[in-house]
Amino acid sequence: MLWWFNLCSGLCINFHKSGLVGVNVDEMFIVGISGVLKCRGDTLPINYLGLPLGSNPNRISTWKPVLSKIHGRLGSWKGRLLSLAGRACLIKSVLAATPLYYMSIFCIPKTVTHQIIAMQSSSIPIRWRH
Repeated sequence: MLWWFNLCSGLCINFHKSGLVGVNVDEMFIVGISGVLKCRGDTLPINYLGLPLGSNPNRISTWKPVLSKIHGRLGSWKGRLLSLAGRACLIKSVLAATPLYYMSIFCIPKTVTHQIIAMQSSSIPIRWRH
């Protein structure tokens, strides 16, 4: 199937960077197949797109990487010499798009949404808020 994918799409799978995860499959089967494919065999939970796959997305602890990423970006922008309008525009555009990457996979809990909005609001100068 992977060979057909390569022929039809023109895309090549890099097995050295890939991992094989089995769900309800014997561990020895995963070891055998990963040996044939020359990739590593993994077990759940694994990190996928920066979030732990196999964990409960309704838990706030699952979203800690997203919150820390937003917090880190806010901290790095405070040291820059940006105008108030520039900082407001940067926060609204870039930080609003950051959780979308993760929300394409998981539904975000309301508590996490409120935390993100609070971080954004506290970083925008008062006279630029709507």
